[in-house]
Amino acid sequence: MPRPTTEQLNRMKESARGRKGHHSEQWGGKRPGAGRTPVGNTRKVTKSFSLSAEVVTKLERAAQLGRCSMSEIIENLLKDNLMQP
Repeated sequence: MPRPTTEQLNRMKESARGRKGHHSEQWGGKRPGAGRTPVGNTRKVTKSFSLSAEVVTKLERAAQLGRCSMSEIIENLLKDNLMQP
């Protein structure tokens, strides 16, 4: 079966919006208590970096072995190397 075109997908979305019982007005948006609870007392900032495939592979392996996220590994490496007096 061929994949629907972008135009067909848009028409399906528009059709769904007009149906009775569609949840678009009730779902989503900011709600009290929603979202992931913060860990610790420091606010995290999201940044984007370009890394070589080799570095990413090593980060992924280290994260699997250490059972932690790549973000934790990068943060610890930066703290160890940039925070020295």
